[in-house]
Amino acid sequence: MSWSDELDPHFARAWSDYVHGLAERRVLSDRVRLLVGIGQCTSIGESEAAIRLAGQALQCGTSIAEIHEVLLHACIYAGRPVVDRTLEAFQEFLIHADVREELMPPAWQPRVATLTARSSVNGQRGLRSITTDAWTRCSTSTTGAASAPAS
Repeated sequence: MSWSDELDPHFARAWSDYVHGLAERRVLSDRVRLLVGIGQCTSIGESEAAIRLAGQALQCGTSIAEIHEVLLHACIYAGRPVVDRTLEAFQEFLIHADVREELMPPAWQPRVATLTARSSVNGQRGLRSITTDAWTRCSTSTTGAASAPAS
């Protein structure tokens, strides 16, 4: 029995109807709902609730990397100090579940990409190759041509 059942049964019933009604809507998949909940709990500093939802999300087929990405996005909205508590709890959760290595699989290692861009070098017009790692962003001009990142 919760405090609301005991102190205010009318509120408890209204809240229960609202939550169950919202849960019956099938606009979002369970996976997406759980990711949203993880982000919300993380943003308000509710690390235990976020980790509980993370466990449920993993059971629904959500990847560890997706959950981690939600935690990182929460840094933008709530600030790093708030999110750090959940990130630390998430790390402990991963270690305890012995799945920490799944967070950064080898496929996520920076890759070398070669971009081809039109340019004029020493008065010579033509194509040139730009080698950069996958994490470096190239700007796009108004004509849509990629430009090299600053060296």
